[in-house]
Amino acid sequence: MPQTDDRAFSRIAADPPPDLDAVRREMFAELDRGAASSSRGFHLPVISTVDAARSQAAARTVVLRGFDAEAGTLRCHTDLRSPKVDELRGTPHACWVFYDRGSRTQVVAEGRTTVHTDDAVADAAWAGSRTESLRCYLAPHPPGEESGDRTVNLPPDLTDRRPTPEEAAAGRENFAVLQTTVGRFDLLYLTRNGNFRAEWHRDGSDWRGNWVMP
Repeated sequence: MPQTDDRAFSRIAADPPPDLDAVRREMFAELDRGAASSSRGFHLPVISTVDAARSQAAARTVVLRGFDAEAGTLRCHTDLRSPKVDELRGTPHACWVFYDRGSRTQVVAEGRTTVHTDDAVADAAWAGSRTESLRCYLAPHPPGEESGDRTVNLPPDLTDRRPTPEEAAAGRENFAVLQTTVGRFDLLYLTRNGNFRAEWHRDGSDWRGNWVMP
């Protein structure tokens, strides 16, 4: 029977305990599904960066746009003018937090993050995006800029329609890809009778897993 969201990771609580490589492969499969579908629990993670100017962490929800299991990379898209770009250029480390309500599972991923703008990674991401998703990069003002009034920060003629491909092209200069090469994954599975937790560290091209205290 196909596994559903509310049964994801259920083997973690089974006896005998599952093989950690099998759990990792299931985690990778769920991340891949999260990147492919907005209905999946891992589709909208929180990504945290270091805001050195304020000496504190900064966090926001993003859309998971890609996961490469072989490379161990996570990808999201952002406006090049957003504060998190400067934060990552200053401290190129990010922490991603995913939560799947159906399976009551949290995954934390940490790693070095690269900002891609004028390269093949950004070009491919732009070309693979729907025009309705590219509309936000036509914003006339940088994200986070103070506004004297409530605004959606879109060109007036695009507030109620998607841009044409030709119109969307003007936003390419504001488009960037954030790609994190994960060095550590941490998975927490919640149950009524106690929680289970495991972590994996990158070991060359492989992953070294351990059960840890929840």
